[in-house]
Amino acid sequence: MSLQALLDATPDGGTCVIPAGDHTIPEGTGLVVPHGVAAIDATGATIRVVGPDGQRSTVPPTVPLFDCGQRPNGSTFTFRGGHLIGPDTSGWDDHTDVPHGAIRWSYYKTWDSVMTVDGVTVEGGYGYGVMRSGGGTLTITNSFLSGWVGAVACFEGHGGHGSFTA
Repeated sequence: MSLQALLDATPDGGTCVIPAGDHTIPEGTGLVVPHGVAAIDATGATIRVVGPDGQRSTVPPTVPLFDCGQRPNGSTFTFRGGHLIGPDTSGWDDHTDVPHGAIRWSYYKTWDSVMTVDGVTVEGGYGYGVMRSGGGTLTITNSFLSGWVGAVACFEGHGGHGSFTA
């Protein structure tokens, strides 16, 4: 079963368990996390972005790897475990623009929402390991995050509030 099919089959309020082992995602694609999924547990899983030849991609991403966005205010979401390997950046021009995160949760006015990232490793060419916007609480523990621009990005607007703990 594909990773997207696993996510789509997860019941509302449930946890999508990504099996341990190696998984590949073709460059230029991403996984859309359905609104009702409360958590992803990728403990023991390695997820790699690959090119058409099956080798590690070298192409800048055009979408987030895991798009957890569009959740309503008051939502909670946890991403636990996993080693996410984005494209190899060694041949990229210094001015390459990569505005996508490996894990992204973005929806305006979500000040009462909580996102937790625990035990996740992100490497390679996503702009950020984790991108969170809309306010609310972001907590990152026991993780190693990197990105083309930075490890984490937190954005808030619309006169709201948020907090970040690492």
